[in-house]
Formats: sequence, structure tokens, C-alpha cells
Amino acid sequence: MTTAHEMPLSSAQSGVWFAHHLRPGSSVYNTGEYLDIPGPVDGELFERALRRVVDETESLRVRFTVGPDGPRQVLSPAPDWPMHHVDLTSAPDPRRAAEEWMRTDLSTPVELTRGPLFCQALFKIAPDRFLWYQRVHHIVVDGFSMSLLARRVAKTYTGLVAGSDRSGAAFGPLSLLLEDDSSYHASEQRERDRAFWTERLAGRPDPVSLASRSAPASDSFLRRTSSLSASAVAALRRAGQHAGSSWPTAMIAVIAAYLHRLSGERDVVLSMPVTGRMGSSGRTVPGMVANVVPLRLRVRPEHGLSALVRQTADEIGALREHQRYRSEDLRRELGRELGPGQSERALFGPVANIMSFYYHVEFAGLRATAHNLSNGPVEDLSISVYDRSDGTEPRVDFDANPALYSDAELTAHQERFLRFLDAVVTADPAQPIGRPDILTPGERHRTVVERNRTTHPLPPTTLPRAFAAVVARTPDATAVVFGDTVLSYAELNARANRLAHRLIAMGVRGESTVAVLMERSADVVVSVLAISKAGGAYVPLDTRSPVARLRLVMGETGAAVLLTHRAAGNPELSRDTPTVVVDSDPGLAEEPAVDPVVAPRPENLACVLYTSGSTGTPKGVALSHRNVASLTAQRCWRSEDGPRVLAHSPHAFDASTYEWWVPLLNGGQVVMAPPGELDLASYHRLIADHRVSALWLTAGLFRVIAEESPGCLAQVGEVWTGGDIVPADAVRRVLERCPDTAVIAGYGPTEATTFTTRSVLYPGRAVPDVVPIGRPMDNRRVYVLDETLSPVPPGVAGVLYIAGPGLARGYLNSPRWTAQQFLPCPFGGPGERMYRTGDVVRWNSDDELEFLGRADEQVKLHGFRIELGEIEAVLAEHPGVAQATVVAGPNASGDKRLIGYVVPTGGSGPDAASLREHIAAALPDYMVPSAFVTLDGFPLTRNGKIDRTALPVPDSAPAASAQRPGTPAEDAMCALFAEVLNRSPVGVDDGFFALGGDSLLATRLINRVRVRFGRELTLGALFQAPTPARLAEALDSAPDSAAVPDLARRTTAQTAITGSSS
Repeated sequence: MTTAHEMPLSSAQSGVWFAHHLRPGSSVYNTGEYLDIPGPVDGELFERALRRVVDETESLRVRFTVGPDGPRQVLSPAPDWPMHHVDLTSAPDPRRAAEEWMRTDLSTPVELTRGPLFCQALFKIAPDRFLWYQRVHHIVVDGFSMSLLARRVAKTYTGLVAGSDRSGAAFGPLSLLLEDDSSYHASEQRERDRAFWTERLAGRPDPVSLASRSAPASDSFLRRTSSLSASAVAALRRAGQHAGSSWPTAMIAVIAAYLHRLSGERDVVLSMPVTGRMGSSGRTVPGMVANVVPLRLRVRPEHGLSALVRQTADEIGALREHQRYRSEDLRRELGRELGPGQSERALFGPVANIMSFYYHVEFAGLRATAHNLSNGPVEDLSISVYDRSDGTEPRVDFDANPALYSDAELTAHQERFLRFLDAVVTADPAQPIGRPDILTPGERHRTVVERNRTTHPLPPTTLPRAFAAVVARTPDATAVVFGDTVLSYAELNARANRLAHRLIAMGVRGESTVAVLMERSADVVVSVLAISKAGGAYVPLDTRSPVARLRLVMGETGAAVLLTHRAAGNPELSRDTPTVVVDSDPGLAEEPAVDPVVAPRPENLACVLYTSGSTGTPKGVALSHRNVASLTAQRCWRSEDGPRVLAHSPHAFDASTYEWWVPLLNGGQVVMAPPGELDLASYHRLIADHRVSALWLTAGLFRVIAEESPGCLAQVGEVWTGGDIVPADAVRRVLERCPDTAVIAGYGPTEATTFTTRSVLYPGRAVPDVVPIGRPMDNRRVYVLDETLSPVPPGVAGVLYIAGPGLARGYLNSPRWTAQQFLPCPFGGPGERMYRTGDVVRWNSDDELEFLGRADEQVKLHGFRIELGEIEAVLAEHPGVAQATVVAGPNASGDKRLIGYVVPTGGSGPDAASLREHIAAALPDYMVPSAFVTLDGFPLTRNGKIDRTALPVPDSAPAASAQRPGTPAEDAMCALFAEVLNRSPVGVDDGFFALGGDSLLATRLINRVRVRFGRELTLGALFQAPTPARLAEALDSAPDSAAVPDLARRTTAQTAITGSSS
């Protein structure tokens, strides 16, 4: 100390000083309470007592200064402060008037370099009722200090009323706290505390939050207050005693259990305020000493409350001797410095604050009741329990950040928690905490029953039978368009029948599988229809997949026949499987054109679609005729002429089920796109030339079109998009440019036949920042459940389960996987199943589902479902790789890309080209990582698992080539590469894909080349000429950009396609 009266700030005060100045003009660090005194109070004696206590309380007599060495506090005589005496006995509602006065004062910002840092008021609300209010800035007192002050003032006032000046021993000097703080910082104990917390928080999870949105800290908070009944306290006490602990510890355990039940997190870190007062001297000096420490608990739904209380007691006991290590220091240790809009509690989860202070306060025989008004900032959610040890019921305050929780949401949490508390503490202590229902009967009815009122007539049918009905109604209507090929329903029926008769002759029967390996063409539609007519099930093969994967699929399905084209045929696949080359088999024309006499049943297999598998082997989803018919029978497809749907997705992708069967079984048209990758100009022409009324776009492609050429969708009545998070800005851009277009965010896994839910977004209506995946469609039911398969409340995250006739039979030849994912449905009839999607969702306030993420490591990339484990298994088989892991990280445009990490068996390890070639020999191109990183070893969590958050980000790209542009065209092309890839510089010989480019970024680049140069280049040109120099050279032979036909506005009949559905 430089003088007798100038002192440094304690570490706790320094933390408040810093946080306060991050929010200039804020009142968030004002703490306040009032005491309800049930009897007459002598105002003059009360003020004398209060001024005497202020005079002897050094923390209330400091003022803060800022100098070259930072902030200091100067102890001075008591400042000139006003005592407010307010008579409200004539007010209509005196208590409410007093509380409004207090709230107004509490919200008044305080300047720390000016005094006083407190406010005192005495309200008379009745001749025999007084309220004493005090507001003090958190930098000079904590909650424990407020109780010291209240008891001291009460004792002094009582003495004055009795005619005595004696009020007991005075408070100790503030220097005691500061010297103790300084000694601690120089001690070995602080280093032991640091080591304790570093070990305790290794591999910690992200903070748990029950909020349905994210937001910065607020300058105010919401509060809901209740109390614990005597029976509840008694039950808590029994629960604590059963575990050999106390009821406050049991209360903390219940809070952790509640957070677990609503978040699904098993590793819960609570924020627990502590007094920080370890010695006897610290307990007699008012000041700011309190701290917030993390309480980390492992919570399992199968655990009983007793086990959780014991764990909580053990953890609290272990951390108690380390409670002085400041949360601000912990933040620095953990690498998350405090930033604007954050508070010290942002590092951990919600606050569990059990204040068991002795608060028996009497003013001349009048026992007062304390009412807390504010404990300081509320980052997220705080549950505070006030045990005054004065015989009154413990009070429970639920405080929330209003930017994160609405008033209704906070009320719901308060009511839900108290119900959960009652259910848990009154049950058998060994009863699993995952068993009590956390929904009210009304919530359960709304989430389980009302939101699933989707049942509509679904006649039992098959694909051939449903198609025959359309042929009979409109035989001459156009069914398929592919380039110059136009097939009516009658012509398509005849061609499919001829191929079906051939398949029957080759032995295809019910449940037989037939593989289809073709590029996009009219024959694809002919083939899948013919297979269905023959009674078989089609297995579409991805032409981009390596032969090894195609052989695996054909072997697993036991394909009886392979249908292919000359261009797509593969001798290796045809060697052991009977093959029909559909576009060059002259004998097909001789087959009968009449319908085969085959009658598949609705439950028969219709197709097998393969998805990525986490074990390294793809899984075949087995869909029945009933499954596909449940999709095509949706009321939203109905229109006067039937939908004209653009078929452009890979055949093996489940969107093909929509693109083929929805138009065919609703009297519409399949507009088949040409083979190969499509650029934006191609989409524009296809939509305009064929008056496409509906199409599906993956979220990534939708974003590219929205940003590059939204007008090309102007004629489309319905743009369905999904497969990943749909960007709200992209939706707004399309709706602004396309006033007759509806954007539908569609969701559904292959296992539930393509679409399960939808959210329709119309022009002229607000688009939410988080685009929901909507409500269940016809005959679909959805359940948001926790890990005990219990429904979660609205706004709470859970795993999505799906039931209904769209549910697949299971995984082909994989009863174990089927049993794991297709579970008995507790909400349906006998024998009904539901599918566990693994997608984490919640119900929003509009009764629509919002997608939040995955409960596992599955990712969606360019609309494809990818199990990272499948790639890891293949990567680990490389002879130069000892360990491997794969993550999905952002690319240049913010979309996801795959990154492979390897630990080599020795030396520097294999190069990226070798790894890429190895994976490409076993997996489709969309599953090949675009970047690889070689490490000496993987970072591990405390539990010994790979810490994916600690994996280094790969270099964005190799260094640019030294060759500079030599022509204006090369210079412009380099600039376009740099713009699309979000990197600079780019040399003329740098490869687009080597720099991190992918198919979506390539689509952007080709569109911008077309706009910049007025020349027509295809995506294929970029694959053949991937550098700026070569692509600029390709411009010389490229034709001028063709004019895209005008997009006429749609008619009323076309507009009606959006239909009416749930």
C-alpha cells in the first residue's frame, strides 16, 4: 500500500472491475435486497443505526481511482449519502409501489469512481409494516456480506431502541481480506489449486444450456419466485441423509439431474457460487470475496438420486479446499478470455446457488424476512435457494437472461423443475432419475397426440397398381421427358412391360433384387418401373462409386440381374451377374407390351437404397411398396396436371424416390436432366424449357443458386430443399426474386422414405433466422425423446424418432442393425416400430421442429449422409497409417468438407495423393476427404478419446504457383479462382481442386466465368482444365453463352401445387 488509506483491489474486486467496464452504463453488477419488518419502526433510530454501521464498514467507505498502476481503492471517511424515508401508506398498493421504486433504483448505473456505491431506503407501507431496502455494488460486497450488514444493523437498532449504544464487536478492517488475498496469491496452495482445476476440467464439455437460442449477456434478468414446502424440504433432507449428506447437496443433485433430463448431457458442469472465505477472520469482514467454481458431475439416467447425491457430496468436498482459485484465472487457464457481452459465468453451465446463511434478523423483537432482488449478472439460467435458517420456507428464485428465455419459457422451467423435484425426492432413492415424467399431462398430449394428427386414408397398393391407374386415366399425357425423348404414359408403360417380361424370363420374382447402373436417361425410369412390374426390387448403383463398392452392394443384395447402358457397363460387374444392356438389346422390342401377370403385395420389397455405415460397410435400406406409396399419396403433391419434377439427383440418393415416383403416380412428368454434372445455366434452361414446377435441391446447392442465380427458380412452384441446415438468407433471397415460388424445407431419412416433415416458406412472409424442418406430413408421426425414450418438453432438445407407414422394413440382411435403429414404438399400436434418426431437434414456439445437430458422428455433405466411421475404417487400412480419424470442417464458402487426420506407422507417412487414391478405390468420390493432416499422435480427452476439437486446422491450400498471369483472360480467371476459393493470391498453374475446391464451389466458378466472359463452359471443362491458365485457354473454343428462355409466370393451376397438408 502506498499510503495508509490507499489499497489495491482484491482479485475478486479486480474481476468485477474489469467485467463492469466491459458494460459501460450497465447496472448489472448492482446487488439488492429488502427486509420486511412486521411492526412499527422508529425511522430516526433506524437511520442512526444504519449510519453507524456504514461508518464502521470499510468496504462501504471506499472510493475507486484509476492511476498509472491501474485501479486502486481509497479508504475515506463515510461519504455524504442520503437516507430515503418513503411513506407509501396512501398508495393503492403500497408494497407494489415500494418494489417499483426499488427496481428503478436497482437499474440505475453506478460510476465506480464516484461515491457512494450504495443506496439505503426505509419504506413505510403500513403503520405496522416497514421495508428496509439496500442496493450495493458487487465490487464492495457479496451475498455473505449482505447478511453481515443486515444482522449488524438489526443489532445496533435493537440496542438503540433499548437505550444502549452497545452493538457487539465491530467488523474487522478491509485490510484483513486484502492481506489474506495477497498471501494466497503468493502461496503454494494457489499452485495446488491451479493443478486441481486443470485436472478436474480436462476434456470438459461445452456449457449446458436449456435456452432455445443464443444471445449475449443482458443488462437485466427475468425472475420467477417460489418456495419449498416443508414436505419438500423434509423429502430433500431424507434424500440427503440416505446418501450421508445434507439437503442442500441433494438440491444441487436434483438440479444436475434436471439439466441432464432436459439436455441429454451426461457430463454436466454447474456454476456454483462459493463464499471464498476460508479463515475465521474473513467471516467477520464485509467485502467482495465470493467466487464461482465449476461443479462437474457425471449423470446417468439409470442412476438413482442417492448415487447422484453421494457423487455431488464427494465433488463438493473435493473442491471446497480449492474454492479460492478465481474463475477469472480459470478462464485464462482454459484459454477463454472474457470478451464484450460475456460474464464470468459464461465458461460453465447454469448456476446452482444454495445460500444457507444464518439470517435470523430481529429489529427490537420484530423478526424480519429477507427478499433478494438481485445477485448480479445472469448469463444464462440461475436457480438460487435461500435457506435463512429462520424457520421460514426456503425461497427458490429462477433467474434467466431475457435474451435467451421468454417469460413463458422461464415459467415453464420453474413449474417443470418443481414437479421433477417432487417426483424425484419422494420416490425410492434407488429409482432411476430417468424415470419420472417431466411433461405435464397437457404437454404430453400436445407433443405425442395433437402434433401427430396426420392420419389420412392410405389405400393398400403397389407401385405397378398405382401406375396402372394413372395410365388408364391419362394414357396420352407426357410421363417422361429426356432431351428429345418424350414418353407418354402409354408408351412408358409398354416399354416397361417389355423389359419386365424379360426380367421375369430371367428369373426375377417377388423379393428378387435387380441392380441398375446407368447415367441419367429415360431408360432409368423404364428400368425401375419394369423391375416393379416384374415383382422385383430395384437397387440403384452410383456410377461414381468404385467397382469394389459396387461389387459389395451387388453381392450383399444378391442381385439376380444387372440393368445397364453401353456407356455405363462394366465387365467386372457383368462377369458373374446376368446383364441386360437396355439401350442396345434388340430383343427387348420383341417382348410383349402387355402388363405382366404379377401381383406384388404392398409389404413386398420395392427397392434397396444404400447409405453410409459407421462400421465401414454401407447399409441397404429396404423399402416396401407400401413405404413408397405413403410418400406418393401425400396431399401436397395433388394438382390439376400433376407435378413436373426435375430428376437430377444421383440415382442411389433417396431423393430419386421423390423425383421418379411422385410425378409418375400423380399424373405428372419426370423431367430427366442430362448425364453428368449440371451448371447453373443448365438448371436455368431445363426449368424454362420444360416448365418445371417442382424440384429438390440439397441445402448446399440451394445456397449456391440463391447467391448466384436465384431468378432461375422463378417459374418453379415448389423448391424443396434440405439434407442439411437450410440457410435463412438463401431462402429470403429466392423468395424476394421469385414471388410465385414457395420454398419448402423438407426433412426425412432414407429409412422413413425421403420426406417426413416439411415447413413451407412463402413470399411476403417473414423467414425465421433458424429455418425449421416443420411438422409431420400425412401419415407420418414424429417424437422428440430423451435417452429413456420419454418425450421432452417443447423447446427442449431431444432425439427425433419417426413412426408411420413410411418406415422402412429395416436394413437388408442386417437384423442387428435393424434392431438397434428400429425400436418398438411406445406410442403406437401392438407391434408398431419407430426409427431412431440420431438427429437432435426441438419443438419451437410455432409447433415446428428445428434441427440442432447430430447425436453421433454422422454428417451430411452435399446432401449425402456420411458416417465418418466408414471413411476412418478405410483410411486405417492404408499400410502407412497406424491411426486415422475424419472430421467435417468448413470450406472456403462456409460449407462443410471432409478432413482426414492420420498417424503414420513410421517416418513422415503417406502423402495426400496416396491417401486419396486409397480411399477412392473403396468409396464414392463424395466420401473422399479434400485435405489430409499427418500428426505424431492424436490429442486425447480426459477419457482417452480423440479430442476432435483440438485437431489442427489444415493449411487452407498449398502456396500459389510462381507463374503470374500473362494475359488479361488469365488475370481475370485468377481473380475468379481467388474470389470463389476465398484465398489470394492464385497462380495461373494452381489447380482448383488442389486449392480446396469442390463440386459446389465449381458450380459457383463456372457461373461466374459465364457471366464475366460471356462464354459457355461446362463443369466438365473445369475437371479437364482445372487451372486458371488452362481454363482461360478453353475459353477460346467455348461457344458464346446461349440465351436462357424467359421464365413465364405460372398459371393458377400450376401455383396450386403447394396443396394443403399438415
